[in-house]
Amino acid sequence: MSSILRRTRLSKICYFLLGSAIAGGGAYGAYASVVYYQAEEQRVMKAVEEQRKLDESLSKMALELEMRRIRNNTEVEFDAKILEKRKMWEREMDMQLRRAAIAHAEHLERVIKTQKQLHDVENQQLNEVKLMV
Repeated sequence: MSSILRRTRLSKICYFLLGSAIAGGGAYGAYASVVYYQAEEQRVMKAVEEQRKLDESLSKMALELEMRRIRNNTEVEFDAKILEKRKMWEREMDMQLRRAAIAHAEHLERVIKTQKQLHDVENQQLNEVKLMV
């Protein structure tokens, strides 16, 4: 609260109390009332300031807690996505390895078949040569 506003409010209270004390008959009573209300206003201002500080610290704690929760959720979601991607990559790698193994087996079958055919042709030619001699 600004000092001008405090002085204005305090002045209004003082004039009110002085006027009522004068009307009631006694300057000391008015002074005591003003001092009491000044002290009361200071206690209220102090309590309001303490409440503001408490509210501010609670807000900071709530904000930090929410940020930590969001950060943890984000990390968990990120880890879950990485695990999902890893499983997908492993499945793709298994499929590629299976295809490569099948292709390799087919290639070996063709090579063996071709070698057998060549061997059969060579044996046949050798047999023909032996028969001619």
